[in-house]
Amino acid sequence: MVYLFKKFASWIIPHVCILCRNLTNRPQDICLPCLQQLPFLKYSCTACANVLPPTSSQMLCGQCLKENPPFDETYGLFLYEPPVSKLILDLKFHHRLTHAKLFGELLAEKN
Repeated sequence: MVYLFKKFASWIIPHVCILCRNLTNRPQDICLPCLQQLPFLKYSCTACANVLPPTSSQMLCGQCLKENPPFDETYGLFLYEPPVSKLILDLKFHHRLTHAKLFGELLAEKN
């Protein structure tokens, strides 16, 4: 029933990409070309999510190897670069909750 409601709602109110403002047939508020341009975090420390070099065979950064952080894992999705940095600032200072929804959906897809 929820699936049918979502399908009907997206038919009445189509999704618009939050970056380029074009209509998208994706179930998220971002089109595929814009999604592919996002600065995804590919190599990161599994404990603190600090960026690791692509050639690193380590799963932990040097700081986490020296001293274990007080948490087990951190999930990082993006590098803090445009357009992600602008989306975060718009969410934080302009209450653009659609950005939080998109970040949550993308993070859920990753894990």
